[in-house]
Amino acid sequence: MISDSNDCSTAVPHLPPAEGKSTGVEARDSLSDGEVNIAALKPIQGALLGKGAYSEVKLMVDESTGKKYAVKCLEKQRMRSKEELAVVEREIAIHRTLIHPNVIGLRGVQRDEQTIRLVLEFAPHGSLFGLIRKRKCLGEPEAAYYFWQVLRGIRFLHERGIIHRDIKPENILLDEGDVPKISDFGWSVEGGARKTFCGTLEYMAPEVLQRGNYDEKVDVWALGILLYEMLHGRAPFQVPSRAISTFRQDA
Repeated sequence: MISDSNDCSTAVPHLPPAEGKSTGVEARDSLSDGEVNIAALKPIQGALLGKGAYSEVKLMVDESTGKKYAVKCLEKQRMRSKEELAVVEREIAIHRTLIHPNVIGLRGVQRDEQTIRLVLEFAPHGSLFGLIRKRKCLGEPEAAYYFWQVLRGIRFLHERGIIHRDIKPENILLDEGDVPKISDFGWSVEGGARKTFCGTLEYMAPEVLQRGNYDEKVDVWALGILLYEMLHGRAPFQVPSRAISTFRQDA
């Protein structure tokens, strides 16, 4: 477990696994058979994990096993255009191919006329953002632990031609063993040069801000910002609102 100390110099977690060593879960190329049956899940009263413009994330449990899941419920009627629905479908298509120890798992998908529900792996220790805010900053050994594993997850994405485009502490979740897992693939795309202005301003690479073409290297830039924020408790470049996120049609 990670120390709760507020002293950035003293927190020392378990070290990241050596390259090539197993973490207990092997990376695979697609969602395995036996998706979670959403109908078997029961909501835990009062356990709302998050809320967006047209979605809610609820904590639910499979009473037969006791296993908990984060279920993202997206209301189609609250989406403003067919393009927004297409973005959600792209997110699903990409996420269901990604099974890796450092990527949050997509365990099932259910659609009806009104709603799309995504059953996601539950990360009970919250986000890396929450940890940084609680602790003010992280010590170098601890930051190295998280950075190494997020780097492994990003390498996994890039090897499959996928650009995440919104790497930040809010999108790094921590499981019961404090293993960091990349989440939120709403801005993710498959390979090739892009021009869409999207993401979080503090983490945007210069080529995105300049409205130029860019590729997977924008994630590498974001990794550098992530490491800085872990060590200093803030991003190196400040904007009035952290929550700013923008979208334009892909070019």
